[in-house]
Amino acid sequence: MAVYPSATISDPGKFTSVEACKALGSDPQGLSSSEAAIRLRSLGANKFVKQGRRNEFMILLLHFRSPLVIILLSAAVISMSMGETINAAIIILMVLMSVIIDYFQERDARNAADKLQQQVKFRVLVLRDGIETNIVPETLVPGDVVRLSSGRIVPADGIVLRSQDFFVDQSSLTGESFPVEKQQRERDINDHQVDTDNLLLTGSNVVTGSGDMLVTSTGGDTEFGRMTSRLSEKDEETDFSKGVRAFGFLIMRVTIVLVMLVFLINAFRKHDWLESFMFSLAIAVGMTPELLPMVMTVCMSRGSSRMARKGAVVKKLSAIPNFGSMDVLCTDKTGTLTEDRISLIKCVDTFGQHNDELFLYAYLNSHFQTGIQNPLDDAILRYGTPDIHDYIKAEEI
Repeated sequence: MAVYPSATISDPGKFTSVEACKALGSDPQGLSSSEAAIRLRSLGANKFVKQGRRNEFMILLLHFRSPLVIILLSAAVISMSMGETINAAIIILMVLMSVIIDYFQERDARNAADKLQQQVKFRVLVLRDGIETNIVPETLVPGDVVRLSSGRIVPADGIVLRSQDFFVDQSSLTGESFPVEKQQRERDINDHQVDTDNLLLTGSNVVTGSGDMLVTSTGGDTEFGRMTSRLSEKDEETDFSKGVRAFGFLIMRVTIVLVMLVFLINAFRKHDWLESFMFSLAIAVGMTPELLPMVMTVCMSRGSSRMARKGAVVKKLSAIPNFGSMDVLCTDKTGTLTEDRISLIKCVDTFGQHNDELFLYAYLNSHFQTGIQNPLDDAILRYGTPDIHDYIKAEEI
């Protein structure tokens, strides 16, 4: 069998199971162990490649490159040279506290990618040489056939080859509240419309039923891998950061111009160059906003802590005011920003009238069922508690 040349097939939702197996050089009985080993060496392990990260000490030093911080440190040096050691110590302390708080807040957010990568650790049941074999997910390759059943986590991106009452919870990736039914696609070979009913995504979990999946993408080429890599990307400079940097340069230019003017005017009037120089330095120190970085960092840190309690990861503190200045927020309609939870508002009949009997039947079904509860069952049980002591369960279909 020829070695599969790439890590993915484009738009797997367009392929039937037969077409996908042919494109990947595989079949419903899976790959041979030797072919899987060749592909693993050629394509790499099914894991998310960690982006290169700067040394933590270098990251800490980069917080000192802000023009505002440079101005404050320069003011501290000037104060110290003038014998104002207390003022210099206060300025340095404010700068250090601001930088350290900023660093530790952002360090926690930088670890978000590592936490995402640790979510998917398990063993998978795969067909190798036509025999079911338990392997670690890192050794999966495109073309492998994975057996999935209730409670299993999908280890890679792929398409469904076989399904039986196969429902998958993919809310962590799509925000959909309800489990989605997945089934094999066996349309006409010329019907190449994109379909998602047969697509399985890494990190989603099987709620009910069973099925076979043909692996089409592994590692960083999966949707989960791309999401993780985006968390590891170098941060883009926000509008707020640009504004602070521009404000710092503005203060620097204004300070330099005013100090030079005051120095020259004083020097020509009093003819005491040393006294004029010291007076100009004192003005420079007085014009620097020593507490501004500290105030901004504390305010944004409080905002980050409040957002963390709500389950939001703030990668960069300066993104908080950037988010707050947003005029329009565009999102999809699947509820990605929701809590994966629905609420029952009322029960109505076909005429739109409130119907207690309808709710009773729905409650009986949700209360007595022994399968895995879905969000609708939870919503019904939270809505109210009718009197059901006269009912007993005879059988369940």
